[in-house]
Order: sequence, then C-alpha cells, then structure tokens
Amino acid sequence: MNTSLPGADATAWSSLWARTRQGSIDLTAVNPVSDTLRGHWEAQLPWLVECRHAADIGSGPAILPMLLRQLALGRLDGLTWECIDEASLPVEPVAPTIHLRGETDFASSTPLRGAVQALVSNFGLEYVARQDVAAASARWLAPGGRLCAVVHRRDSLIDRTSIQSLDDLSVVLDELSLFERADGVLRAMATLPDDPAARATHASDVRAAYNAAVDDLKQRMTDRGSRSAVWIDILTALTQLARLAGSGQSALARERALAMVADYAAERTRLQAMRASACTADDLAALVAGLQAVGLQTSPTQDLTCSLGMIGSVLTAQRPR
Repeated sequence: MNTSLPGADATAWSSLWARTRQGSIDLTAVNPVSDTLRGHWEAQLPWLVECRHAADIGSGPAILPMLLRQLALGRLDGLTWECIDEASLPVEPVAPTIHLRGETDFASSTPLRGAVQALVSNFGLEYVARQDVAAASARWLAPGGRLCAVVHRRDSLIDRTSIQSLDDLSVVLDELSLFERADGVLRAMATLPDDPAARATHASDVRAAYNAAVDDLKQRMTDRGSRSAVWIDILTALTQLARLAGSGQSALARERALAMVADYAAERTRLQAMRASACTADDLAALVAGLQAVGLQTSPTQDLTCSLGMIGSVLTAQRPR
C-alpha cells in the first residue's frame, strides 16, 4: 500500500506548477487519451451542475475544475471549489469560486466551507495513502455527495508510457551523461580563441564526446524503430542552446541548460511517483472495500479505454442521504 507523497515527490510537482498550469496529461489536447478523458468528465456534468460545493484531490493549479467550467459553458460558474494538493501551488487566483489549497494532505484535512457534494480527482486520489482514502472521503462528503475519481492503473497505456520515459531519461541522465557533455561544449564555446586554426581544434575531445552521445541516441532510435519524444525534445533544446552560445550568450545558455537538468530530474521523480502509485486490481478492490466499510455506496470500478488501450480506472461512490 502506498503512502502519501514523500517530500521529494511533492517538491518535484511544486517545480512543475511553478512553471506551468498544464499537467503531465494535457486535458485540452486532441488525441485519443485526452479526448477520452474529456468525454468522461463531460459525462459527469449533469450531476455536477446540481452541486454547490466541490473538491478536487491532487488538483494541481485547478486543471480539472477549469476544464469542467469550460465544458459546462457557464453552468458551473457558481460552483465553489477547494483544490487540494500536497505540492505548492501558484498563489495567484484562477477564478473567484476556485480556492487553491497547496501543501495540504487530503487524508488529514477538512473542508473549509462545509462538506462537499462532489469529490473528484483526475489522477490524484491514488497518491493518497490507500488506508486513508475511505475515512477522508467520508469526512469530506455531505449526505448524498458523490466521489468520482480517475486513477492510474498498473499496465495501462499511461503506465507503459511512463516506463519508457523513465528508461529514456535514465539513458540521458545516467548512462550517457548528456547534459554534462553538453555543458562542456557550452563552456568551450565561451572560451573560443580568435585564431581560426586554434578554433578548429579547441576542446575537440569535449565536442567529440558530446557528438558521440548524440549519435548514440540517434542509433538507439534507429535500432528500436521508433522515435523517443524525450530524446527528441532534449536534443532539440540542446541544439537551440548551442546556437544561443554561438551568438555570444554562453552564460545564458549554460543557465538554461542547468534549468533543463533540474526539470528533467523532477520529471523523473514525478514519473517514479506515478508508477509507484498506479493501482492494481487488488488495490482497487481494497479501495472499494474501504469505502463500503465507512458506509459509502460504491459502483463497480470501470476501466477507461481509448483506441490506444486502457487509460486508467474510474472509482465512484456516494454517501447515503
């Protein structure tokens, strides 16, 4: 059974929310996964529009509430939200009726404005310690209130993609030390001699090591017959940094490279947390049994699938009136 987010994981998510309001899965994108997730949440609008107070577990900067407001075309503008996340969240407001509660553990917290009629989560509930989900849900839900959560599943499409991304990051960060090699090139570019002959041989070993790592990544993609989004993004960004350094802005290029290292290290931590929190069939059965034990009425869990495969599972429950 998992525990709530350890400090390193919460810090990694905090670094993401400091830069963007888009999560690991872009709910606004046009692709089978995002389309299916939007369709699921749009199907919840008929009962959500009857609610006055709702909470989102593992909300990030209100990604799901903002999507639901957009899908509802004004019908949810009066719904008050509490967005609960263990990571730090932006301080600026997102909407007058949406209240961000960062650095808050759902398992030990209570609603600020009374029990809620809707408790939702889009890949967030599974990060809460399994043994705490039932009691916390019962504490937060008003009589008649509903829980609806999409959770990560072991061996799902997202889980398999996470494994591949983790492997690809390990190659770049550990096996090839690509960023360290790139930093060597950027430092060498900052000290290029004026003499053309000397420039040709300046730090040739450093440049050769970097080029060898890049060629290695390209060969790996050729051997496996598919492109790596992680590797392509990194190589594209490093090429842009080399151009920046070549224009005389080596210090800025190195600063951005260091930021990239931190971002990808945090991404690896987030992916590891996602994998560790993904639910097995036994985990889901235990969650359902726990909800039933505290008096909530549950429905059978359902897999959420698209043309590419299973995305996750839907967990639903209701507190009797």
